[in-house]
Amino acid sequence: MLEHIYTGVLIFIAFYPIVTSIMWLVFSITYKIRWEEMHHEVFPKHNPEVSVIVPTFNEEHLIENALTAMCAMTYPHYEIIIVNDGSNDGTLEKIKPFLSNPKVRLLNKTVNQGKSLALNDAFAIMNGEIVVVLDADAQPAPDLLQHLTWHFQHARVGAVTGHPRVKNATNFLTRIQVIEFTSIIGLIRRSQRIWGRIMTVSGIVAAFRKEAILGIGGFRPDMYTEDIDATWRLERKHWDVRYEPRAIVWMHAPDTLRVFFKQRLRWARGLIQVLMENKSMLRKWEMRRLWTIFYESSISIVWNALYGIIILYEGVKYLSSIFYTDLSVQMLTSSVSVSSKGVFVFGLHWIVVMSSFSLMQLLIGGLMEYKHDNDIIRFFPYAIFYPSFYWVFMTVITLTALPTLWTKHRDKVDWSTKRDVRENDEG
Repeated sequence: MLEHIYTGVLIFIAFYPIVTSIMWLVFSITYKIRWEEMHHEVFPKHNPEVSVIVPTFNEEHLIENALTAMCAMTYPHYEIIIVNDGSNDGTLEKIKPFLSNPKVRLLNKTVNQGKSLALNDAFAIMNGEIVVVLDADAQPAPDLLQHLTWHFQHARVGAVTGHPRVKNATNFLTRIQVIEFTSIIGLIRRSQRIWGRIMTVSGIVAAFRKEAILGIGGFRPDMYTEDIDATWRLERKHWDVRYEPRAIVWMHAPDTLRVFFKQRLRWARGLIQVLMENKSMLRKWEMRRLWTIFYESSISIVWNALYGIIILYEGVKYLSSIFYTDLSVQMLTSSVSVSSKGVFVFGLHWIVVMSSFSLMQLLIGGLMEYKHDNDIIRFFPYAIFYPSFYWVFMTVITLTALPTLWTKHRDKVDWSTKRDVRENDEG
């Protein structure tokens, strides 16, 4: 019995990423042909007023370049509201020269309260019909706002997520993230637009209809990921959430394992929080278009957990066969009779297959992204390392985040958890 269960788990672990990879490729190509290439919207003659909100806390090394790029955007009617959330470094001094620009306003908070409350405070003073949230390290393309705002011609559109690209591809970790945003995130968001619902807008660049974001009460300060939570609450209110790949923003990705782990652990905890908050929708037929992303997200978490458990089990079984002669230990680790040699050989073949799919995803994703980032080709070899490095790392993160399932008490999530602390960003 245990052997059959174990074999079933191995089959699930092996084929689930292959099936999802095929789905992402097929649906993203469909999106590219159907909407990106064949469906060209004309920008409206009426350009709605846009309020760009930039929450910031201790970003003295990045805020200057970000604001320079934001002030250079070519959209005719926009304001920039910088929310300094009690920074205790030189952030405020870096902001002050930009206040001579009539487009730029400052909301200077002396008490640090976290990103969500910083955004909510800015809503009270904004003038725009459309709210665009940009992180303090975001360097938008000049035409960002045009590509985001035309979607709001359609009355059901509540939010549009932009297209983050990695700017600091300077080491192995950041280049792996270039691969991720090209061959994974971009394909997933295109695919989800075909399915009908997007799992999340991007926290670094997202546009909201003022009516929609205020209608759900703004952002919740007790959620690890305010962007995922807001997306699901909007979609539960039947607002349409879209993806715009032409809305380019350059960002600084985490460049150390410590910072990367902290960021991805927050994302994983935030996703689990949102799934727990929204599990009741599985009983509601009117929420059926959200079922796909609910099950996809849940199965991905299960896959990562089982992947980690199998690796741990096989590792213990192998080490016990070498170092321990105690029969009780050997009986415990051999209770499943699938041989370690068979699993090892199967694993090698699987790694070759998955490396091939990773290269295929990068090739297709790279062709889609080439006009936005023609430097992407030089990162192609890093796709080979993606499954072995990234999946093992994400498995550790998932197993670490799983206790969130049983978390009942939730405090306000402040910048110490929310903010991705960056190291060595002076350059």
